[in-house]
Amino acid sequence: MALLGWMTACVAGTEHVPTKAAPPLHEIEAGDDPDRIAGTVRETPAEPSLAGTLAEAREREAFERVASAERKRTAGDGKGCVAELDAYDRLAPQWRSKSTEPLEYGLMRAECLMLAGQCEAGRVLARRYLARIHPEHSAAHTESSVDSMVAGTCGPEADTPLDRLIVALSVLRQGAKNGQMTATACVSALDRGVAALPHTTPRDANDRLVIEAGWALATDGARCIARAGECITAWQRFPALFDVWVRSERIDGANDPDDVRAAFDHATEGECVGRYSGPLTPPEELAHAIEGLEWAKEHRSFPVTAEFCADLADHGVRALHSLRGDSSNFVKDGSMRLLIEGTRCFVRTEDCASARTFFVELSRERDPQNDLLGIEDAYISFERPNANACEKAFISRLTPDEQLIHAMAILSVTDECGSAFDALVNAVAAVLDPELRKQYQTELELRPFRCFAYAGQCVEAWNAYRITNQWQDNPRNDEHLRDDFTSLASGYCPTVMEPGLSPAEQYWAAIVHMRAGDVRSLAKCKALQRHAKRTASAVQVPPHGHEVDPDSAFAACKKRLRD
Repeated sequence: MALLGWMTACVAGTEHVPTKAAPPLHEIEAGDDPDRIAGTVRETPAEPSLAGTLAEAREREAFERVASAERKRTAGDGKGCVAELDAYDRLAPQWRSKSTEPLEYGLMRAECLMLAGQCEAGRVLARRYLARIHPEHSAAHTESSVDSMVAGTCGPEADTPLDRLIVALSVLRQGAKNGQMTATACVSALDRGVAALPHTTPRDANDRLVIEAGWALATDGARCIARAGECITAWQRFPALFDVWVRSERIDGANDPDDVRAAFDHATEGECVGRYSGPLTPPEELAHAIEGLEWAKEHRSFPVTAEFCADLADHGVRALHSLRGDSSNFVKDGSMRLLIEGTRCFVRTEDCASARTFFVELSRERDPQNDLLGIEDAYISFERPNANACEKAFISRLTPDEQLIHAMAILSVTDECGSAFDALVNAVAAVLDPELRKQYQTELELRPFRCFAYAGQCVEAWNAYRITNQWQDNPRNDEHLRDDFTSLASGYCPTVMEPGLSPAEQYWAAIVHMRAGDVRSLAKCKALQRHAKRTASAVQVPPHGHEVDPDSAFAACKKRLRD
């Protein structure tokens, strides 16, 4: 009994002082009123009055009721808690506050009322209590605190649309956060929130809870369902929720399928990216592919595999096939975005063959008139100057015609000119379409030369230039070949007598350099003249070819020095 007295004193907030054992009470006859008798009994120092003893017993019972109310509140028994507090109010002495007042037990009663389904009554009492103990807080701050109580305490059958909305939003927020709620519970809370929303209005211009409720239902609702593992249900519900959201906040222009899908992927935090979302219309399927690929790109921690990329790329291509003839901006932009994001996805997995195949094939579908070399160049230089992992990777297992185009594209970016040129030589030997070689004969000559010359590999540049000359419809003779090479190589290959030149090639190298090369001294002109004369027997100067004899070329060399 002493422990119970201490507990009731703690609940009451006052110190309990144990009393001495009471003497035997006066016998009360049947029908007597104990309160009346206690009021007439005379009190002596040695014998406490019956009134005092009974008052103490009532007080103990009152605080026992408070302790019982607290236990029932903790157990979620709102009705039992309210009943115990009602009993306390009847038993408590006049100098103690009632639980209906905004004092010591007022907040407990407010919470128990909410648990009992009387949310509005609990809200009123909680508001009075908080305003009394925190007078420094604004009315908006107090109301926000009460909303938090409602969210965590009131049940789904709260008695006002506002409170039902708040409870639903709280349930969805918890499910979205911890992912430990069933899809059925998420859908139930979502339905209650959607039903309550049209019947609520903002309490003032700063009532963000109600103003942003459409957004919260869409995002937390979809995420709650998705995190419960139900992507099909989450997507089925989202478009209507998105519509409520954009209308409630008057968001313009957010109605294309890619807007809806992007909002869904962000709302669900990528839970359903790349996962089956049920039957989709072609525009929805295209948006599903594009936005999923973009999500993976923007979130570097998202696990991406070649299978993931291929699945979304296939979805997007199938959708584009179904949308042939649709000239809307959504389809035009979507086609380009699919091309870019699909290729990026494959490149990220370093599946270079799939990246190149996807890029080339979709580019051809987008524009059948596209030049093949232009497509290959666009793929190879994709996202430069931040070079991707596949830009210099030579793709094997291509047809000879494809190898020819691919090798030329590689030569425009690679540092491994030798292996790329070898691949080009093999492709030319195996090419099935002679018109293809004829169509690209200029690039076949220039790309190997540039690759070697830009790398300062002048001997290799000259050797490649000689080989590619033989692929031309009208190959040039040694004079014209060396003349063109010197002009092209100016600034890259100043060396005149590269190792391995034949006597005829040495002759024309000397003549060309005297006539047009980067010669800066008379001594150099004389050395070139002497070299030309030593090798002149290897060539046959054409009639009237005095401009290409050693003496005429030497005169031109001196004149350029004077000028």
